Amino acid sequence: MGLSLKIWDGYRPFKAQEKFWKLIPDPRYVSNPKRGGRHTRGTAVDLTIIDKAGKELSMPSVFDDFSERAHKDYREASEQEIQNRELLKQIMEKHGFVGLPTEWWYFDLVEWEDYPPIEDINS
Repeated sequence: MGLSLKIWDGYRPFKAQEKFWKLIPDPRYVSNPKRGGRHTRGTAVDLTIIDKAGKELSMPSVFDDFSERAHKDYREASEQEIQNRELLKQIMEKHGFVGLPTEWWYFDLVEWEDYPPIEDINS
């Protein structure tokens, strides 16, 4: 298809998860680090699709937009943005990932619960 994936965030150290939680203590968008966030397990990824030139395909919102525009059921975007969001979803599901309803860019490895949080190397 001439497209690639651009990863913004994958594994996230526990200390970074704590900082995110302090900034946005909303479990719809950020995991409470006391529960062992999914990024701290190395099983979550935030990503988008880029073309051959490295340009991001247009999506219903920008990355880390914590509004309804980021939700996977948001329908007031352009048809192309919705198609691009659906393409990302299809690609990730085909390869064993599942998304969250509140962030089009976020995907978990199926059965992420089977993996414990990774201990920070520099703790």
